[in-house]
Amino acid sequence: MISTTFSQTEMFDEIGVKYYLDQNTSLNDFRENLRQIKEYRISTLFVNPFKGDSAFYNYSLLSSPKKINLIKEKKYLAENSLDLGLIMPIFLEQDENYKPFLAVNKNGERADRTWQKMVCPSNSEYKSQKLKLIKESTEKLHPKYLLLDFIRFPVHWEEIDVKESNYNFEEFCFCTNCINQFKIYLKENSKEFNDSDSSSVLTNKFQTDWHKWRSSLISDFVKNVREIVDPNIQIIINTIPWTAEFADNALYKITGQDLSQLAQYSDFFSPMIYHKKINADDQFILEIIKDQVEFQNLFPAFQAGKVTSEEYKKEDLESAFQLAKSMQIKKIILFDFNRLKENYTSTELMSITSE
Repeated sequence: MISTTFSQTEMFDEIGVKYYLDQNTSLNDFRENLRQIKEYRISTLFVNPFKGDSAFYNYSLLSSPKKINLIKEKKYLAENSLDLGLIMPIFLEQDENYKPFLAVNKNGERADRTWQKMVCPSNSEYKSQKLKLIKESTEKLHPKYLLLDFIRFPVHWEEIDVKESNYNFEEFCFCTNCINQFKIYLKENSKEFNDSDSSSVLTNKFQTDWHKWRSSLISDFVKNVREIVDPNIQIIINTIPWTAEFADNALYKITGQDLSQLAQYSDFFSPMIYHKKINADDQFILEIIKDQVEFQNLFPAFQAGKVTSEEYKKEDLESAFQLAKSMQIKKIILFDFNRLKENYTSTELMSITSE
């Protein structure tokens, strides 16, 4: 295992940063960014091993760009004292070939009207393909961490102002496959209904069962991941930065993330505390940490700059760090390296992560 003594700080034992590759990322840029990341005394690089239909290593099921091969680049990570974490988007799917698999809302509209195109978590074929990708990428790249992203039903949580009181969530998924599988679940649990009942009748009449069944699709997939990857690889789950009390437990009812179940198959939760983006004050941040740490060790992610157009000041990251410290959080992830270097020098980051 790579020693991260150089990268440790007084406030945190481990600082990771997300770094997103695409087909235009050059090898020189990648290596230069590794050098810069080392200057920030960051200990773990979280990187996507694929994007779209291209893999950044030799993968049997996807094409491999000539520019970057993460297998070959692992020695450069070691030279820069960096451990490797793989960012694995689960149900996010931009490929148009998967449009028939996308989740469906109550009005029969697919989840394809924004950039967040997400596959229905009940689709067995898609999940099987994703598990193969996870297995091969972890076997070839041997990461320290596997970060499961978009492991949920569709929701634009980044656009939700947590200080508002009225929320109009779209709920997913009501595709034929989901309703048929839910009927099977009801029959297995001795629930009485008419086969002719509409999806709205079924999901309203058996609302508790509906939420439980939906969430099982998410937690069962994580269980499958745990079963196929090396037990030495630590699994991190990106969780939505809400508490159980927020919006009538939308974390569970809308996203399908059942923290009590997910904790059984993971090593860390990483609530994506992009606090300025969701307009969260200090109290809300503390409540997120308190709520989710009850279930699992935390490796929270904080925004290191604007996600879109929200107001962001340098002091915002320091404030969030102090809150994390007060809750004895020892590992954090920064979103992302481009935002970090736009807003902070390495000296500034080291200053705000020191006691």
